[in-house]
Amino acid sequence: MKRSLWFAAALCGSSAATAAAVRSSHPVQPPSRQAPVNAASSPTCALGTTCRLQYYGGKVIPNVKVYQVNWTAGGQLDMSAFFGAVTSSSYLDWLEEYDTNIAVQAGSALGAQGTNQLVGRGVFAGSFGITPSAANAGGTQPCGGAVTTNCCLSDAPAGSTCIQDAQIADELKKQIAAGRLPPSDENSLYFVYFPAGLIPELQGHSACVSGGFCGYHSNYRVTAASPSVYYAVMPSHDNGTGCDIGCGDPGLTTAFERISETSSHELAEAITDPEVGLATSFGIPLGWYDPNNAEIADICAGNPHDTVGGFVVQTLFSNRESASLPASACVSQRFDPLDFTLAMANNHASLAAGSSVQVPISTLMTSGGAQTITLSVAGLPAGVTAAFDHTSVSVGSPAILTLTAAAGASARQDVVVQLRGNNGPVTHTAALLLQVSAPPVPADFSLLLPVTGIAVARGSSNTLAVGTAVLSGSPLPVALSAAGLPAGVTASFVPATIAPGSGSILTLAASASARLTAGVTFTVTASSADAVHAKVATLSVTGVPGIPTLAIANPTAGSVSGTLEIDVNASPAAGASLSRVEVFVDGTSVGSSTSSPAQIFWPSAQVPDGAHALTATATDDDGGTATTAPVSLAVLNAPPPPTAPTRPAGGGCATGGMPSVLALLGLLLSRRSRRRGRPTTAA
Repeated sequence: MKRSLWFAAALCGSSAATAAAVRSSHPVQPPSRQAPVNAASSPTCALGTTCRLQYYGGKVIPNVKVYQVNWTAGGQLDMSAFFGAVTSSSYLDWLEEYDTNIAVQAGSALGAQGTNQLVGRGVFAGSFGITPSAANAGGTQPCGGAVTTNCCLSDAPAGSTCIQDAQIADELKKQIAAGRLPPSDENSLYFVYFPAGLIPELQGHSACVSGGFCGYHSNYRVTAASPSVYYAVMPSHDNGTGCDIGCGDPGLTTAFERISETSSHELAEAITDPEVGLATSFGIPLGWYDPNNAEIADICAGNPHDTVGGFVVQTLFSNRESASLPASACVSQRFDPLDFTLAMANNHASLAAGSSVQVPISTLMTSGGAQTITLSVAGLPAGVTAAFDHTSVSVGSPAILTLTAAAGASARQDVVVQLRGNNGPVTHTAALLLQVSAPPVPADFSLLLPVTGIAVARGSSNTLAVGTAVLSGSPLPVALSAAGLPAGVTASFVPATIAPGSGSILTLAASASARLTAGVTFTVTASSADAVHAKVATLSVTGVPGIPTLAIANPTAGSVSGTLEIDVNASPAAGASLSRVEVFVDGTSVGSSTSSPAQIFWPSAQVPDGAHALTATATDDDGGTATTAPVSLAVLNAPPPPTAPTRPAGGGCATGGMPSVLALLGLLLSRRSRRRGRPTTAA
């Protein structure tokens, strides 16, 4: 049953005797707006009458993606198995005869190019329950006057709660906008199921009453320029609702069978004529429509039901079977002279960015002889590529489709990828519901130090706040530590392990002998299995420096001369390190050392002989200093003065000293002179 301002509703009779006749409807000629026709004028295609769906130029749903929407938690039947089986079956294969890659056949767009859509198998995409807003919760007061919503029409059973079509469309719009229902695309079809006691109403008529309807499909647009959102409305077919005796084949005995037949009716009509809700004349946006007998399922509403995959379905009208005998043209499946089926073992797949997934494909011959099928895909989301192990297969042979998502592919939800198979005269399509997930978000966090400088006095402690914040993902617990602290300073965290996004208190404690520092850097580190972060802070340890101890071990007070070895023993104050030992003579440095004992060699001749003072100082890295008491030295380096010679008491050569030597030397030289002057004699 279609929905339009001037199209009649699919009728619900009040007795089983009239049920078969009232399951169809047909439009009245525009611009009239009449109530639904009665059973006597239900559409038929008698001999001599033309029954034919014509293409008016509107859209079709290529590969329907069905969402079951339960309006409140009212005990609606679970339709997932039904839609899962029917949408991926031969029930939809033959609807390729209603593809729109042809010229428009009738209406105001006659001869124009169609929408170039290929109809084929679909997919069931999930069930959702919604809690409608107060404005669209339905009401019990009579409609009339200013009351147009949350009210009941006069044909509704007494005590009913009623909901208007405009409210249904508005609530779907709100639920989709809020993200409680998946977003719509060209394949989406929201099947809305209502609990017993909540009566949908359309164009002045109520569901499940004599002269009313069993269900309908329609569409709306958020704005005039936006794409249509397709939906179908399913009142309860439970016993006692009214739709239990006036809807479906009278031979059906259960509510599930009745509502599955009505659901198949609206499913097929929504696929082939999805924008009927916008139509105001025989023209665009109508899709496939018979001006005398309405839509693909309306023509066959009086025919017995069939089964597909074990589920009750209504037969549908095929233009290719017959244009004059609806009894033979109403089918649940149909095959061309050379035909096949194309299917996937599982038509749901998930793909993470940077990865691939394989989809097994099966083919089966349904009529004719040997065939070769060429495979292709359409509708791939950005960043996803497809490859077949065989682009052409003999019918009956399998194939594998590999989908690969680039590392940077964006996440996508419920994308319908269209798998196509062509044997020459026939093209069949199947739907693969694909989920694309972005690369896993790396779990990460930040480390925060609100204050990055801290001072601690010797013998006390101070605290520093440490915080973390989640940057992405769900980081694992974080362990805290500190490093690079000066000697005598310890760190503790409470707590030492935290959840990302929480904080801890760092306590720095300095011992009484801790090294004094000024602005020494240390590092706070936060580590988890996901990431490691560090922050640098500065620490000053404050207090009064201690006093080193030292003593001059050598020399002791007394006389010294030559090069003097000076030995000094020194120790820093507690907690400090020795920096320097320096030796002074009379206040002038004569040498230094950085270790103890310090050994200095001093040439004492550098100072005049006499009394001098020897001292030493020690300095540690805390800044503590100490100086020894002076050691008195008597430096004696000059030779003693000469002493006068003494004469003997008697004469002789002992007297006169130096003259005696000179006299002796003169005598010797005289003798040598005489020898040189003596003549030489012969031997």
